[in-house]
Amino acid sequence: MDSLTDDMLAIVLGCLNRVVDRNNAGLVCRRFYDAERVLRTEICVGCEMNSPRSAIAALSTRFINLSKVKIAYPRWISSMGNQVDDSALKILSQNCHQLSDLSLVFCCFITDVGMGNLTLCKRLQSVRLNFLPCVTGRGLLSLVSGCRDLTLFHIESLVSVRTVEWLDFLGRKGNIQSFAVKKCRCVGDLELRRLGHRGWHNLQEFSFEVDLIHGIEGNTYGYNGRQAVLLNSWSMEDTQVDDGPQERFPYLQTLSLTKSLSQLGTGLYSLMFQSSSLRHLRLDTCIGLSDEDLLMIAHNCSQLSSLYLRAPMGHLHLHPMNPLLSDVGLLAVAQLCSNLETLELSVWEFDPSPVFSSADLEIVNNSVLDELIIRDCDDPDACFDTLRRCRRLRCLTVDNCPNVDREGLVALADVVYYNGTRIH
Repeated sequence: MDSLTDDMLAIVLGCLNRVVDRNNAGLVCRRFYDAERVLRTEICVGCEMNSPRSAIAALSTRFINLSKVKIAYPRWISSMGNQVDDSALKILSQNCHQLSDLSLVFCCFITDVGMGNLTLCKRLQSVRLNFLPCVTGRGLLSLVSGCRDLTLFHIESLVSVRTVEWLDFLGRKGNIQSFAVKKCRCVGDLELRRLGHRGWHNLQEFSFEVDLIHGIEGNTYGYNGRQAVLLNSWSMEDTQVDDGPQERFPYLQTLSLTKSLSQLGTGLYSLMFQSSSLRHLRLDTCIGLSDEDLLMIAHNCSQLSSLYLRAPMGHLHLHPMNPLLSDVGLLAVAQLCSNLETLELSVWEFDPSPVFSSADLEIVNNSVLDELIIRDCDDPDACFDTLRRCRRLRCLTVDNCPNVDREGLVALADVVYYNGTRIH
């Protein structure tokens, strides 16, 4: 080992992907131990730390070039001992001068003070927060106002966040490229306007998921206590600066909306109509999705390469804001989105009437589909004849379709163009 050059030693360490292998190599060779101190750039810790504060201090002192840290307690219970707290987070911020990517998952002892401590990380660019019950809007405000170079900001299940002033600071510089808000009760379509024009302009990935969907009463759809008429009273055009005609979201490539509520051309729905560079689109149980939306997607998103559609639950079809989808929208996507390679269709398993008919799968014949995924469908066998005529399709996944019979599988087996067929 002593004869190895530093470059060769780095290559050998790079081939050791498992942490246990790296640790064993450090135990048997002093050069490996010393080299890893400099070369290790990321760690993932959690329940295995008996004394979190001491462990964080030791790790951050040993590995001087840490740039990516993940602290996760996914299956933690009180009998396992303490978690990382604000003081441990301060130690991490003071010792890791190269820290640029931080993920905190199920950290129950971190409060707004800990969020403020992260402002010591001057190079912090990516932050992911998942279920930090003690963090409020004040903590997020401290974080985004102190860390001015954030390009990725993902939050999920922050149950104590009640204010949204932090959104103003997050979008002020226009650096955000990846933004995700999931299951945060205080943040809805209406609040996201606070990002402003700059906050949306450079966005490349955006994911939004509503925390709860409440019931329907009359003509008002419950959405975190807001009426549908308020949600649909604004468009993304409201954030535009009057600086002449331009493309609204020139860099947006990935858009995911889950349980979002809107109508044609309003709210977050207008994102997908104003980005010609959109590549990946996911619409999961979106209330108000109609054929008109799919037609606009087909005309404005010609570069689309993957599309996921999950129909809303059956009892919502009776509501005027949630019309039934037909073949028209998907056929338009098939004809105009020539780069579409992956299509995933899913029908709510408790829906008594199918939303998509077999005619929808003519999209397979009119595009260059590489992968097709059918989920929660009562009768996919009716679609198999259409699938057999497609010579480009390489991968078919049928998931949670209880009525797939032997005859349908035999028919598919006769088609040699399928390189892989997965049946779940």
